[in-house]
Amino acid sequence: MESKDFMYEKPRDLSSIHNDLYREGIALIGPYLVLSDAPAKDPSSPSAQKELKRGITLLRRAVDLYPDNWEAFWVMGKGYQALRQREDAYPDVGLEYVAECIAIGKGDEAVEIARGISEGNPNDVGLLSNLGLAYLIAGNVDKALEVTRKAMEMQPEDSVIKNLLSLIQNVQEGKIERPTKWSDF
Repeated sequence: MESKDFMYEKPRDLSSIHNDLYREGIALIGPYLVLSDAPAKDPSSPSAQKELKRGITLLRRAVDLYPDNWEAFWVMGKGYQALRQREDAYPDVGLEYVAECIAIGKGDEAVEIARGISEGNPNDVGLLSNLGLAYLIAGNVDKALEVTRKAMEMQPEDSVIKNLLSLIQNVQEGKIERPTKWSDF
């Protein structure tokens, strides 16, 4: 069904419309996702470009209805990535890269990407705490503490940030060794 048909249908609940938009958007972008266990289709043909752009449009409409659908934002970002429109990719794609850098111990690279993402979204405590973790992995414990404290001030009840802050403080006090990659936790 063409998404333009949604305007002419008899009224449905927003959840049903959202789900249809989401499913169709995922179906269009999915084959072009670069995943570790499956090769992606080539996104360079005109028909592939059209499918990716349509998928992004459908997902954008879905998140207009339900802005908390982070999965849709992530897939949109991957769609932009496949289109080589990296400047339009959402922060979740960058965070995926940050997580991979942390996992393999590339702390400086993680800091560079995480800092850029958090500068564009300065009130996002999740991004700030990821930046704090990246600083810790990179060996800049003081900066990790500073950034994570800022995140804690913004959201004092967040248990993940509390645990990260405690970890950084323990490293700073010499109670535990500084992790250099994710598997050190």
